[in-house]
Formats: sequence, C-alpha cells, structure tokens
Amino acid sequence: MILTPNLIRSVLKAEVISKYDVRIDISKSRFSIDSRTIEKGEIFIAIKGERCDAHTFIESAYLNGASAIITRKHLECPELAIPIIKVDDPVAAMQKLATMLIREYQPIVIGITGSNGKTTSKEFTAALLRNYGETHCNAGNLNSLIGLPLSVLNTDFPCKFLVLEMGMLHHGDIDLLNRIALPKVTIITNIGSAHIKFLGSQEAIALEKAKIFQNGCPVVLNPNAPYSDLLIERAKESNSTILSFGEGKDCDIKLLDYSNSRVSIEIYGARYTYQFPNYGLHFVYDSLAAIGVAKALELDITNELLENTFSTFQPSKGRGEHHNFSIDGKKITVIDDTYNANYESISALIKYVQSTYSDMRVITIIGSIGDMGERAEEFYRKLAERVGSLESLILIGTDKISILKESLANSVALYADVDELINNFYRDHPLTQDTVIAIKGSRFMNLEKFVQHIIAKADQLLPLESIS
Repeated sequence: MILTPNLIRSVLKAEVISKYDVRIDISKSRFSIDSRTIEKGEIFIAIKGERCDAHTFIESAYLNGASAIITRKHLECPELAIPIIKVDDPVAAMQKLATMLIREYQPIVIGITGSNGKTTSKEFTAALLRNYGETHCNAGNLNSLIGLPLSVLNTDFPCKFLVLEMGMLHHGDIDLLNRIALPKVTIITNIGSAHIKFLGSQEAIALEKAKIFQNGCPVVLNPNAPYSDLLIERAKESNSTILSFGEGKDCDIKLLDYSNSRVSIEIYGARYTYQFPNYGLHFVYDSLAAIGVAKALELDITNELLENTFSTFQPSKGRGEHHNFSIDGKKITVIDDTYNANYESISALIKYVQSTYSDMRVITIIGSIGDMGERAEEFYRKLAERVGSLESLILIGTDKISILKESLANSVALYADVDELINNFYRDHPLTQDTVIAIKGSRFMNLEKFVQHIIAKADQLLPLESIS
C-alpha cells in the first residue's frame, strides 16, 4: 500500500516537507517510536510521552538511519534529507494507518483480551494458526493504543491470520482497538482485578472487555470463570457465537485430564491428547482458548498438530520462565514471573508451586501490586488468605503489602525494594538445600533484577528436567 503526498495530505490531514517525491510502501516499511533503537530505513514516529517528547530526538533518529519522520504540526524541525510528515496527533496517525492496512489486506484478525493470560494465549493462537497459513501477531506485549497500531504497521502484509492482543487501562480503550482491528474471532481469557484503579470494579472491567464483541464475531471464553454470565449475556446481545473451554461438563473444548505432562481434551465428543510441559494449569487453559479459535474458524484439528504446536512450549521472559542451576552444589529452580502481577495471577502461581513442588523447599517472593487504587487493602487481605500456608514468604514493597506480614502468623520477611532483597537474601535465606524460588510482582518493582542477580551466582546451568 503506497502512501503518496496527496494520499498523506488527504488521509492524515498532514503537511509534507520533502525535497523529493514521497512514496512510502507502508505494507513493507518498518516503524519505530524509539530513536535509540531505530534501524536504517525505518520510519520514526515522534510521540509526546509522559516523560519526554520524542520530537526532540528527530535529528538523532535521522542520524541513526530513519527514512522518514512523522511528528506534530506547528513544531520547528531541522532541515533533513528525508521526508517530514507533520500531523495533528502522531498516535492518531498511527491508528489511522493501521486501520487502513487491515482494511486493505483483510487478514483474519483474532482479538484477545482479558486480565491475565493475554500474551500466552496470543502466542499459542499464533503458533496454532501457523499450521494453516501465514500468521503474524503483536511483538511482546505491544497491546495498547500505541502498541497495537505499531504492531500492525510492522506486520508484513499480506498474511492470512493476524493475532492481536488488546490491552486496556481506561474506558474506551477496547472500543478504539476493536475499530482498528475488526476481529473475526475473539478470546476473553478471564476477568480479574488488573488495573482496577482505573475502572473501579471487576464488573466495570468485564463490561469494558465485552466491547470486543461489538462486531458480532465468534467469542471463545471460559464459562466457569468469574463474570462469565455477564460476558455471555453481552456476547448474545451482539449475536456472537460462543465457544466455551474449561473443565465444565458442557464446555465445547473440555479438559479431561492434565497429568504427567499430557493434556487430554474433548471437542464436540471427539477426544484428543497432546504433550504439554508442566508449567501450570493456567497455561493449559490458554492452549484451550487457542484451540477454540481454530474450531471457530472451522479448521481441522489432529493429535499430531496439537502435539507439534504445544509440546515444546516454554514460558516467555518474565511470565513463568523457569531457570535451573546449581549454587554451591545445591540445585536451584527460579520461576521468573516478574513481568507483572495482580491478585489472580499471584494466586495461580501459588497454586502451581504448591501442587508441583510440595516435597521441596519453596521460597515465594511477592512484590507490590500496582493499579489497585482504593481497593489495595481489600485485595491484599484476600491475598493473605492464599499465602498463609506458604513455607517461606518474602514481601517486597513499601505500600500496603505490609498487610500480608501483619496478617500471617508464620515468619515473613519484608524488604523495601529489590536492592534491599539482593543485599540481604543470602544472609537471611541461605541456600543450604535444593530450593525452588518463585518470584512475582508488578512491573514497577523491577524484580527481574533479583532473577538476574541470582542466576549470575550459578556454578552451573542445569536442564529443566533435573529438578521438578
């Protein structure tokens, strides 16, 4: 799809500054919002953020190889030997261009939202659909009003399937992302307390997430999860076909068994089985959601296809990633779930480690949970009920996470931040026996620093199967 000066002016209401004829193939071009990492030939979009204004880095982006610049009108620009496109709002311009690409190439878009499991469900869905045709998806967790259109702009079109994770902080976010993507099939993984500060209640979160149904497309969901009745009601109002997954007897994709690293399921009466590494039931549910998408698209499913897709699954960085190594001859497993946290995802991690490592020493490290607002004390008190049976608990933070320490009779360590944890961990928690360390907290806690620190202490890296 070629952008010419006339098209740029008419579609983006833009001013074009260039000494040369501007012809940009946005279906093949790459876009960047970071002047530090931009690569030669990419188009730099200068967004004004909370901390800095990327417009001030236009010249740096040019020197690093940018082939064009998109920035705001009424701002002075240096004279550069590349086109400069001035728009009212660079973010809105990104969204407009992403919308144009999807309308032009019409991939089958899968939209995925929910409080937990979006990224893993996206990766599973994309991996499964690659068996049926060219498939692309968001990079990492680029799922916001900026991240999703940026992902679309960096997609190589044409493709058959485009799997898009859709995040949400505020009212209207899903509505806008939905208008860009126009998904043909949607997944809602679950409704939890993530970002409850911005919407006030889980019911409000469910109602906002349900706006993904507005296109009347098939929806894949767990009918036994919290707020599923509300979601099902909204799906029916939008004339959406519902495909259910889970352990309920009436589920379309029904989990029969998960043991010894094998999953057995039933789909409309037909039974299937596939290998799935033992990383927890919550990951298995994400694979069921992906299978639901394939069934919604009326694609053929075989045992071999499921085996090839899921048997080699490894959690992505900071999302349940396992590290095995030895320190002073003791086998250590670190479960790195540091990417983010809320009450539900912490509960899932606790359930996993207690069921999987019941015969081993387990140290559980929990960092502060963000975006809870006035509900913080409520959710920390709920969490206290879940952590009371943990053998060894470490808390990190200076907010109301201290409620957990006050509420528990067993010994609990509390550190202000990750640096204090690193400085005191080996003194306070000597690794004198084989140990599993499970660590989780919100993004702003930077708990991955501890993971990096302890791995650096390793004498030897070990294969994952050596401790379980």
